[in-house]
Amino acid sequence: MPQTSASSPLARNILRLVWRRLLAPALLLALGLPALLLGLAASESGSRGLLILAQSFTPLRIPAEGIQGSLLGELQLKRLHYAAENGQRLDLAQLRLQWNPAALLQGRLHLQALELQGLNLQLAQTDADAEPEATPAFQLPALPLALQLDLLVLEQAQLRLGEQRHRLERLQLSAHSRGQQLIIDRLRLDQAGPMRQLNLQGGVELRAPYPINIGLALAAEHQQTGTIGAEVRLTGHLQDYRLEASAHFSGAQLPAVQARLQARGDLQRLRIEQLRLATLQGQLQLEGQLGWQPQLSWDLRLEAQQLQPGSHWPEIPGRLSGRIHSQGLLDAQGPRFEAQIERLQGEINQQQLSGSGQLSYAAQRLQIDQLQLQAGDNRLQLQGSLAEQADFQLQLEANHLAELLPQLQGQVQASGRVQGQLSAPQLQLEAKASDLAYGPQRIGRLEAAIRWHPQRPEDSHSRLRLEQIWLGETLIQRLQLEGPGNLASHDLNLELAMMLAGEQSAEALSGKLRLKGGYAPQLQGWSGQLLSGHLQLPQVGQWRLQQPFALQASAKETRLAPHCWRNQAASACLQAGLDAAAKLSGQFDLKGVSLALAQPFLPQGDTISGELDLTARLGGDLTAPQVDLRLSLPQADYRPKLDATPLQLQLRKLQLQARLQGQRLQGDYRFELRANSRKEQGQWGQNSGRLGLDLGQTPAFRDSQLRLDLPDISPLAVFLPNIQDLKGRLAVQLDLNGPLQQPRIKGEAHLQQAGLKVPDLGIQVQDIELRLGSTAGTPLNINGQARSGNGRLQLSGQLDPSATPLRLALNIRGERFQVARIPLVEAEISPDLALNLRDNRLRLSGKLHLPKAIIGLKEIPQGSVALSDDAVILDEKDKPQKKDLPAAHIASQIQLSLGDEVRFSGFGLKTDIRGGMEISTTPGHPPQGNGTLSLVNGQFKAFGQDLKLEQGRFLFAGPLNRPSLDIRAVRADLTDIKAGVLVSGQASNPRVEVFSLPTKSTAEALAYLLTGSGLSSSSFDEAAAIRSAAWSMERAGANMLTNSIAKKLGLSEVSFGGDSLEDSALSVGKRLSPDLYVRYVQNLFDNESTVELAYKLNKMLDIKLYGGSNQGVDLYYHREK
Repeated sequence: MPQTSASSPLARNILRLVWRRLLAPALLLALGLPALLLGLAASESGSRGLLILAQSFTPLRIPAEGIQGSLLGELQLKRLHYAAENGQRLDLAQLRLQWNPAALLQGRLHLQALELQGLNLQLAQTDADAEPEATPAFQLPALPLALQLDLLVLEQAQLRLGEQRHRLERLQLSAHSRGQQLIIDRLRLDQAGPMRQLNLQGGVELRAPYPINIGLALAAEHQQTGTIGAEVRLTGHLQDYRLEASAHFSGAQLPAVQARLQARGDLQRLRIEQLRLATLQGQLQLEGQLGWQPQLSWDLRLEAQQLQPGSHWPEIPGRLSGRIHSQGLLDAQGPRFEAQIERLQGEINQQQLSGSGQLSYAAQRLQIDQLQLQAGDNRLQLQGSLAEQADFQLQLEANHLAELLPQLQGQVQASGRVQGQLSAPQLQLEAKASDLAYGPQRIGRLEAAIRWHPQRPEDSHSRLRLEQIWLGETLIQRLQLEGPGNLASHDLNLELAMMLAGEQSAEALSGKLRLKGGYAPQLQGWSGQLLSGHLQLPQVGQWRLQQPFALQASAKETRLAPHCWRNQAASACLQAGLDAAAKLSGQFDLKGVSLALAQPFLPQGDTISGELDLTARLGGDLTAPQVDLRLSLPQADYRPKLDATPLQLQLRKLQLQARLQGQRLQGDYRFELRANSRKEQGQWGQNSGRLGLDLGQTPAFRDSQLRLDLPDISPLAVFLPNIQDLKGRLAVQLDLNGPLQQPRIKGEAHLQQAGLKVPDLGIQVQDIELRLGSTAGTPLNINGQARSGNGRLQLSGQLDPSATPLRLALNIRGERFQVARIPLVEAEISPDLALNLRDNRLRLSGKLHLPKAIIGLKEIPQGSVALSDDAVILDEKDKPQKKDLPAAHIASQIQLSLGDEVRFSGFGLKTDIRGGMEISTTPGHPPQGNGTLSLVNGQFKAFGQDLKLEQGRFLFAGPLNRPSLDIRAVRADLTDIKAGVLVSGQASNPRVEVFSLPTKSTAEALAYLLTGSGLSSSSFDEAAAIRSAAWSMERAGANMLTNSIAKKLGLSEVSFGGDSLEDSALSVGKRLSPDLYVRYVQNLFDNESTVELAYKLNKMLDIKLYGGSNQGVDLYYHREK
């Protein structure tokens, strides 16, 4: 017992020690570490730290600022990068993961959303010479957890394998697992390229024998070929599956196809039971077998039955039938196959078609055995082998190419043989062709004769000549290549003479080149020299090669050694290269080129002078070339042809630097510019800018800038012939973005300190300021002002150049702005107008106030006669000038009001004018008016007297030139009686009446108006004259009666007439024929009478005979214009 009691404390101490030093820390670590990790994973900072720590053990790299969210919630990662040692590389722009961690407790991985954007995957290329590894038995991996994937989205993905690139626009996937069965609920692929959309549903069990049930739908579209739709069903299991598919194709360029496939297979082979394609009103059938193991192989038969190509290509009517058998395989040694045309028959364009032959390929050797094709009178025969050691023959007899295709014309005969090594063959070729044509492309004549012997270059010769080659509107009159030598070494002369479209010269472009070189097997290409050359270029002149230079064109490198061409004082130097990696290099220098070379492209009469230098450096690769440009122009003068004062535009110190990379052009420029006239020499302005252009399918500005400064615009007055003393400064600062046709413009154009004189109006406009610009892109704001006389004018509005069509909204406001100050007119305006342009329709509306308009017209000389209403004035082109107001070109509605300083004097009238009216115009119609203008404080001189205007109104309710008149004017010096005139009716046909108060006869009233007293107080002669005047005023009413009498009696004329009362007469006339007129005239106050006879002799001569109290003959000569 004592021992037991003694051991108990010891045991307790040992247990306590073990707990404290071993078990407690272990338990704490076992429970605390997972809790710590879970705590870190649940926070954003902790998750960021864990992911940064994980990068120390993996090639995965994520920037710290690209980690957002937590590992146990929603996680977002940006700019992921992974690089493996074998060259594989993965870049991901963004990843978003949302999952349910609690599902792991149920043995299920639940991904609610997994979104990947901007995936770029570079796969490592395998070594073609490496031994292939043994293929293990096929086995799919087992799923350790149940899987539930609600949504997987992959956008903008790219897979690169060597030079091959495959792009994917968008992929969506939903899937889940049931036991070891993976079920794809939905897979959708959207592609911007030819394959537009792919949908897949189905499932596969991840254990033997791997049952499969998958359905797939495909929709593809190609802009040039057409659309494809397909449905595929794969059922069974991997050792015995069945494939059924149907597809259709439709397009404009290729015939429609309906296809149906039935096949059965396993992991070793696929047996095509039937593949039938219905097309061209016939069908194609394919049967046979495809082998998957141990290598790809095939044994297939293709049979065509009654195909009618004319059903899609009407120019190829006919029927075709045939059968082809092909066998082959693809293994480590390369492809091997045999193909035999067992049968080919039919007709094309009513010509019998037949063919036979056999092809085989093995060990890089192509063997052709008796391949023959014949259509009517056209035959092609091929026989022999093509390999490192070749023996191949060709024979072509095509005497009527139109029998093959109606668009084809002409005839061709050719024969040739190739023997020996292909790198240095022995070749004989003879070919002739005449009148070849295919649509608009034509070749008048072709001759070719080639004789090469590999060991005897001196016995070898080549000659190729083509004449009258039409390529659209371009004519190549002659193209000839001739010289001694074989493929390995030759010396050739090239001659070219052609006429470009629109050129008048017989040989607008011509040249001669001498090439010496040959094919180099070690380079797998051509290498040699251009020994001499000269080119005659249209509008540019002759350029000659200064020294020989080396050329090389091969699979490894294409290179042009440095060399120069010269045209008088100008030179063009060039060197260029392209290596095997498609990297570009080169430089082009152009020096001393005269701008006069551009003279033919300028408007007739314009001249230009100056010399420019240009340097261009080439870099980048073929897919994204880069060109650096530098252009300098020390000085240039441009003189446009003007009828007015000559103008000279001078430019100096032009420097342009630009870079073209891919489809992006960027650059900077600066220059000085001034304008000179005969009288004015402008000041130099500093100009600069930045050029940014996208030259893609839709060219656009990108961050372009324009800086233009013209300190003195006075020389530009030559464009404004009615303007004098033009002055001002123009400064332009613009930023351009967007399409070239409709750019977004930011910045301003500023015209300041400007002024001008208008001599014809006698005004001087000063303090002109005009701003056009925007601080936030389009539309552009318009602000401006000007001073004339003591008044000002202000402009404000917007212009939208990006709108289609152009849009403009402009407000015009002013106060007493002087618009005329000449002896005849002095006027000021106060406008409040709005000018709008929308949908190509221009409209002006608002108010126009005339505070001052003093009009003083000169009197018309006595004896002047106004034109009659039916007069028509002809201009130099015999076009009638109508008296109506011209039709308006804009729509307008303006309220016109007159101020207190509107006066008119002229034609015997002196008056103030008050009132207002509304003026409106409609395109295609004369202007209209609606309102009243009143004559105030007026005096009117008529009948030799000064009359006072008691009332004067112009009433507008229609066309502006046809107002109604309401005018009352009286003689001011009468006391006991009031006498005057009343004017009424339309201005084009006014009615004038004489009146008196109290009422008197017309003659009595006229007496008071003319003499200030009645008839009884007038002399006999005055009274007779007054009665005559009164009678003449009433005569217009008598004419209405005589016209009625003439109509009832069948006469051509019944009228009263006479210059005075005593000369009054009655005239009766009748037209007896188109050329004969008879008139009888009887005086009313005496017994005199006259008979008149008028006869038209011809178009230019008339004769009139008078008989009665007086006799006479008149002969009239007239000529109509």
